[in-house]
Amino acid sequence: KTNHPNIRRIDVESAEEMYAAAIQEYPQTDIGILCAAVADFTLNIISDKKIKREGDAFTLQLKPKREVAKDIVDKLI
Repeated sequence: KTNHPNIRRIDVESAEEMYAAAIQEYPQTDIGILCAAVADFTLNIISDKKIKREGDAFTLQLKPKREVAKDIVDKLI
């Protein structure tokens, strides 16, 4: 874990939490270090319960996730 007086660490548990924290913290940030995406896609529909097996195949529909780095850079322009 980071233990430096000039570095503030924000722990998150999901890509959505990371996005919200990055967008919220950006305005008062002097330096940002951005790296690879958590995930480029997420499930289109998320089920709260087990999906029962039907047939031999199952298709998952995905949608693109928001792009943290791109959205932060867009706010600079």
